[in-house]
Amino acid sequence: MVPKMENNLKNNKYLIITSSGGAGLLQATKALSQKIAQENPDSNIIIQDVMIHWLKGFVGKFCISTWNSSQRKGRVKTLKALVLGLRLAEFIFWPIFFYQTLSILIKKDIDFIIDTQPLCTSAVLKAIRIFNRFFKKDLYLKKVFVDLPTVKCTHYYNNIKRLSKKDKSLIFISTIKPLLEKNQTEEDFWKKYCKISIEKVCYDSYPIRLAFHDYINKDFVLGDYGLKIKTENAQELECIKNIINKSDASYKVAGLNLEFTIKQSDFVSTILLGSQPSYDAVFAYIKNFIDFLKNNPATNKKFYFFCYCSAFKDGIIQKVWNLISNDAKYPKNLTIIPMSFQQEDVIASLFYRSVFTITRSGGQTAVELMRTSKAKFCVHSEYKFSPKEPYNENKLLKGIPAWESASASYMKEKMNASLVNPDTFIEEYKKVFL
Repeated sequence: MVPKMENNLKNNKYLIITSSGGAGLLQATKALSQKIAQENPDSNIIIQDVMIHWLKGFVGKFCISTWNSSQRKGRVKTLKALVLGLRLAEFIFWPIFFYQTLSILIKKDIDFIIDTQPLCTSAVLKAIRIFNRFFKKDLYLKKVFVDLPTVKCTHYYNNIKRLSKKDKSLIFISTIKPLLEKNQTEEDFWKKYCKISIEKVCYDSYPIRLAFHDYINKDFVLGDYGLKIKTENAQELECIKNIINKSDASYKVAGLNLEFTIKQSDFVSTILLGSQPSYDAVFAYIKNFIDFLKNNPATNKKFYFFCYCSAFKDGIIQKVWNLISNDAKYPKNLTIIPMSFQQEDVIASLFYRSVFTITRSGGQTAVELMRTSKAKFCVHSEYKFSPKEPYNENKLLKGIPAWESASASYMKEKMNASLVNPDTFIEEYKKVFL
């Protein structure tokens, strides 16, 4: 049985190991921290970002930059290559992970340790074993799978599969139920991919940030609903106002915030392609949706299209304004709202009110959507069909990094999600609109 670490109020020093590069691991870490603090207000939570705190300087910055830039530019092959290089990274970084873990355990006298990132599990466990032996402790490792447990989540599985018997005695996996193959049991799944017993697996509730809890099992709103976004500065605010003013939408300005009142009959859609969205893809979704409404006028309906566009300085918001500023045929019933970074309360509210969403298939996004939204879910693919190439869903899977393609399959089965790219999503949208 997995020990219940969060309920032991006498011991309250927690170490959470996480990693930058995208935002999924950091969001899960925030959710875990919020949960611990809520259940144990006296807790002392120490967060270590391996890319920032352990791989200091050029190496950490290079890893973060390479990952994030590949996401922004839609370089699926590069992302796959980075994952394939994890085995080499483990060999290189193992001594650093071991030293840093043991050092913190000793200096801070840690009571509980949670690890959300996939690297060097063996090094962390070796440090725990030495700490337990010399300091008469009974510490173990709770390994939280932030990605969905599918057959391709190998970046988490492989370093657990290779652990020694003594190391495996001190690890417990926290995840949700896996997507099984035909005639496969859960026991078979964990023995095959991690070489551990199902007794070492705890099906915890996925770490969801507090703002999303307000919408779990909440009935869909039947009346007017308020939505707001926050802008970074006056220049961004003015640019987004110019874009909104191309439509007939009414809104209020409160400081750097924009506030909207959504009517029951209004269609709200959200595009959120991760913390590092593919610039070209976001712009293509916006352009194609504008063209769709131009060709299919629906004067009795209003459409709101909230799109995460990264930081204002990255230029996507300005590019959207350039697209529509001189468009005499721009549909007045369409309100495009490009956004820079938003806090979790804004994203939770958007997910809840949206009738259509396009996201990547990261575990954090998938579960927060599943728990809070009744929208039609679509998973973005970077695959581009040639002009005469027929639609093929398997081709779309090729445009999603390996582990996320399996997560996309998980979302298809568990959430009735559809795979789309900027050229195909309109067909899915029609099913909702019509």
